[in-house]
Amino acid sequence: MKTLTSSQIEIWSQSIRAGEGHAVARQLQRLKKGQVSEDLLAGIGNLAWRLSLPHVGLRLIFPYIKRQHDLKGEPDPDVLVEFAGCLLEIGAHSESREILRKVESRSPRAKFYLALHGFKNWDYEGAAELLSHYLQTLSPSYHRHVIRVNLASALVVNRQFAEARALLAELREDLKKEGHLLLLGNSLEIASQIDYLEGRHAESLRTLAEAEHLLSGTRNAGWLFVKKWEFLNRIKQKGTHVHDCAGELEKLKKLAADMASWETIRDLDYHWGLFTRDSQLLAKVYFGSPVARYRQRLADAALAEGIDLSAIQEWVWSGSDGASPLHLESLQDLVVGGDSSLHAWLPKRLLLILTSDIYAPFRTGQLFAQIFTNEHYSPETSPDRVFQLVSRLKKILKTSGIGELKAERNGYQLLLKPAYGLRLDRDWIDQPRLDRLDAYRSVINGRFRDRAFGIRDLSESLGVSLRTANRIIKDLGSSLDKSGSGRATRYKVAA
Repeated sequence: MKTLTSSQIEIWSQSIRAGEGHAVARQLQRLKKGQVSEDLLAGIGNLAWRLSLPHVGLRLIFPYIKRQHDLKGEPDPDVLVEFAGCLLEIGAHSESREILRKVESRSPRAKFYLALHGFKNWDYEGAAELLSHYLQTLSPSYHRHVIRVNLASALVVNRQFAEARALLAELREDLKKEGHLLLLGNSLEIASQIDYLEGRHAESLRTLAEAEHLLSGTRNAGWLFVKKWEFLNRIKQKGTHVHDCAGELEKLKKLAADMASWETIRDLDYHWGLFTRDSQLLAKVYFGSPVARYRQRLADAALAEGIDLSAIQEWVWSGSDGASPLHLESLQDLVVGGDSSLHAWLPKRLLLILTSDIYAPFRTGQLFAQIFTNEHYSPETSPDRVFQLVSRLKKILKTSGIGELKAERNGYQLLLKPAYGLRLDRDWIDQPRLDRLDAYRSVINGRFRDRAFGIRDLSESLGVSLRTANRIIKDLGSSLDKSGSGRATRYKVAA
């Protein structure tokens, strides 16, 4: 391909709107740095984000940002926004949010990506506010329709049904008039959720049938959401005969897995657990979901059905899909056992991150952001650093026999062996122990409570050598109260 032009970017943008993104994706992936001038980087980053190719956007934009920083210059805010959008998609949330907040006043589109941060963290109130402000900066365009659809989705989750209905009615007219049929299908799927949540399942299904007609040729995420809500409406209509739909549920979950729509699988388990009053399935969703707001939403919904998830203090993640495992390990023991050095901690930290979500794989950028919390992501060096840690953890898992790391197309996922189970504790779910010393403090406090302990007691409790136990005591320092001397020395976790 020759040097890129703005007209070519517009042609590609129109192709994406028409549902022909696959062809555009192939051409974007062939682009090299020299083919994209600085004034077109924002447009390319936006296309990469829309096509779920954030690594392409990062690869093409990063050299420009690095060069600007080396020259003590200020990168174009619109380019920074698209770079942050791609960072968001690979899971580097903190860095993405930091960039967006810095340029929000100079590039209105930052509000859109900040709203998407809200979506990912189940902060739909904040997302709706940001989208409303962003809309005020936009003139009539296709992008403005996209923002209105996203705002409608946030309003529905917030149960602001009157506002959502009015907005969706306007969208329906505008999208029909302008021929944006795929976006119309998306808006109809969102509209169907209002009827579902208000118990009008026949009406919801009629709206979904119209949406499926518009989206059936795409086989994209919007079409899958239609299939999900069709299924949920039908099982609501089934009432006490909901178990008749178990086979259909598994087929839909397999379809979602084939499409890498992990959140659809999580949401199906969420609803099925509530329908069937299955406390163990609901515990799986709770203990296997990393977003605190989502877990609270689940806990509230379960409590409304008379199921108190707060009473479940631990849950066993079984490699046999719910069956009792022959071999059971505690996540805490895996983390605090063995070598306690900083070098040994990083693969353990990786294990902690991977166990926080049993549904979705973790992208390389997502792992980097959570392991190396104070560093900026570099598409040139960061993936290799994560790969090195992944290799070390694979060796640990192979030695323990408990599971393996599966390389998914979107990242890495921990899979337990069929005979093994991993016990997860609520304390570590609600307050992730990603800091090495915090992890040791938490376990010691749980094992000894208010009891004093010696080096040998700690060694036996954690299953580590006396030398390692001594190192842990030394590293914790002022976190422990010390009494006695010599072999009679005793310790307690400081208040």
